[in-house]
Amino acid sequence: MITVAMGGAIGAAFRYIISEQISQRKSVLPMGTIAVNVLGSLIIGILAGIVATDTWRLLLVTGFCGGFTTFSTATVDTLRLAKTGNWRAALINTVANLTLSLTAVFIGISIGMASGVSL
Repeated sequence: MITVAMGGAIGAAFRYIISEQISQRKSVLPMGTIAVNVLGSLIIGILAGIVATDTWRLLLVTGFCGGFTTFSTATVDTLRLAKTGNWRAALINTVANLTLSLTAVFIGISIGMASGVSL
């Protein structure tokens, strides 16, 4: 439990820092949220290909990546866009989060499995 909490705290802090830096750039879309979800999906994919022990999986996959990525914020962002009448941006946000994250996790798993590294 402490392992998950430590990883989650670090992941959430990184999510905040990265998301805030990216969100400072003007965009209709919540690019900070999209960026952390795609990057987190890439990282979790890589880790899925190399992590073998329960301790590392709890710390890095469940903890860090769980704290770093944010599906709930993506859904709130989408609802916020829709409520302001920006249906096009809401749809783009939904599609971008899902397709880019799925692509990133696929690439990450490929990288992780090809690396030959094991934790």
